[in-house]
Amino acid sequence: MVFLYILQGEIVFRHGAIPYRLTPGDSLFFDAATQHGADELAKLPVRCLSIVAHRQA
Repeated sequence: MVFLYILQGEIVFRHGAIPYRLTPGDSLFFDAATQHGADELAKLPVRCLSIVAHRQA
């Protein structure tokens, strides 16, 4: 699981087939097993806080 919080800038972030336009104060919480990543850095600089939680075996 991943928590992503946007501090500065603007980004288009894709999770699976769904794009999300994120601006300061926006956040996403998602399953990292699904393909994900930045499609566009719309307003630079972009700063974000990312917290990744791994499942224990």
